[in-house]
Amino acid sequence: MYIVKAKRVDQVKKKVEKVERGKAAPRPKIMHRLWADTYTSIAQKKLDEGKAKEQCTRNTLTNHR
Repeated sequence: MYIVKAKRVDQVKKKVEKVERGKAAPRPKIMHRLWADTYTSIAQKKLDEGKAKEQCTRNTLTNHR
């Protein structure tokens, strides 16, 4: 009987804490769902320059592509 009471008290405590916290923060907007869509906003000239220098098109680093 004691275990059941303790479990119920714990459940009520968790519910109260959840209400006090409020709503969760909004999720960030998903920028691109498809791989091809990630490169539509980048100018072709910049893409070509990055390929020639073997740089990443997002952050211009050379340790990855």
